[in-house]
Amino acid sequence: MGILWRIATELDALGHPNALRRLSGAGEPGNMIELRHQAQILIEDGEFEAAEAVLRELLADCVGGSNWTADIHSLLAQCAVRRDDLDTAIEHARCAYDFALRAGQREGSTRGVLDALLTAREVRRSTPDGRRLAACREAITCAQRLSDRARFTDSIRVLHRLRGELDAFPPQSQARGYSGKIYGLLGLNYFRSGDLDRARTWTHRALEECRNRQDRTGEEVYTANLSEIDRADPS
Repeated sequence: MGILWRIATELDALGHPNALRRLSGAGEPGNMIELRHQAQILIEDGEFEAAEAVLRELLADCVGGSNWTADIHSLLAQCAVRRDDLDTAIEHARCAYDFALRAGQREGSTRGVLDALLTAREVRRSTPDGRRLAACREAITCAQRLSDRARFTDSIRVLHRLRGELDAFPPQSQARGYSGKIYGLLGLNYFRSGDLDRARTWTHRALEECRNRQDRTGEEVYTANLSEIDRADPS
């Protein structure tokens, strides 16, 4: 059922909901998919307390975790963000990530949301790590923009400077979580500029960083990138 559910969920995201509705028994009284839809409408209408009540009712039915658990926590995180309660949002975002990881689901989006919320909280608190996080995100955005404009040398220069700064950060700094993104973008820049050896080296480092962080989506991306590099290498 786990594989079928994953396929149905991905089809639903692509705009083909019938498989997911059939697996979840849509149309039955109190059905989870209908209640989730109701909660989503309440969130869009700004009725956050009512949405949370529906979502907590759903969560109570997910004893021991289920295919729905990560999704419900993600929606609860949305409610908390809209209420400007970052601590609660982070709690639910962390649960969403953990359940997605345990269920073998694609956890990349939940990880991204969690990282963004952690960054927002630290920036709001104006802690030293918050300032580091904000500076890292700004530098990576700049490097990505340069890469998109085919200014690979400039992008590489920004990333190597950032990498040096990151190495000087305290070991517990959350900013170190950007290492995989930095390595991966370095690999991409070197690939696009024709330096396949350096592209392979940095992409391998990005892959290892994702493995260490249990970022399965990142693993898939950088594994695919390595395959592309191998195909482009005439040797």
